[in-house]
Amino acid sequence: MRSLFAIFILTLLPGLLIGCGNTTKPKTDKNKDTLAPTIITTHKKIISKDTLVTIGKTSIWIKSPEGEPKADILVLPGWNFPKEKICKESDFCEKALAKGYRLILPEMMKSVYASKYYPETREDYQSFLTLTWVIDTMIPALQKDYGMLKVGSRNYLHGISTGARGAALVHLNTGTLFSKVVLLSGDYNNASMPEDNLLKNTFGPYTEFKERWIANDNPWEQTSSWTADLYIAHGNMDDVVDFKQSLTFSGKIHTEHPEVRMTKNYPDAKHDFEFWGGETENVLNFFEK
Repeated sequence: MRSLFAIFILTLLPGLLIGCGNTTKPKTDKNKDTLAPTIITTHKKIISKDTLVTIGKTSIWIKSPEGEPKADILVLPGWNFPKEKICKESDFCEKALAKGYRLILPEMMKSVYASKYYPETREDYQSFLTLTWVIDTMIPALQKDYGMLKVGSRNYLHGISTGARGAALVHLNTGTLFSKVVLLSGDYNNASMPEDNLLKNTFGPYTEFKERWIANDNPWEQTSSWTADLYIAHGNMDDVVDFKQSLTFSGKIHTEHPEVRMTKNYPDAKHDFEFWGGETENVLNFFEK
């Protein structure tokens, strides 16, 4: 019996020794104990109501309303206008937010929305943001990382001056992504402005590169692709951009696309925020339709 008892004890002893000697607790991830649970969302980044985001080296101001946005509005500023200018010099941002719209305001500065640059492009212009960047980099990043400007959602465009030119080109090169477009005091026909310095500094002299001026980044030549509802306004006393740019451009779209819902306004006004800010109610009513 003693020998059997001894064999039994020897059989159990290694397990008892291992169990008693192993005093280390299993490793745990401290983060799982101390941090809030990870929230899995469709998009990688979550932003607050008033946030500055960066895509590449470009800052974009996102202003969100209370609750779920009813639509996203991509707001393109005038030439060399800071992205905040429209909010500081008009009530558009305040009233748009109050109505439930989310505003996307990129820092476009001196962009003329050329899709590319040429050997003749003035050197300092070659650093300006392009139409290609807006379409191929900024919009996809906003869609993927922030869930904005999604295909099939309510996406609108708003542009002032050169930004109106940009808004027209963005719509004409993104299919049906944007369903409503607001153009204020823009220029749309390159060939009618052969002495325009911004275009000369981008494309080179008109007399030498006429085909380039007409065929590339020219809203006038792309109107066959227009699909969005349009609000177009221009002061008939504008001494910076001839209001006939808007008059003829809207006329061409109407002739080619009579089904497009369009509102036009050509009041006695100039090229300034007194006019653009005064258009806030008209613009928001257009978006609300």
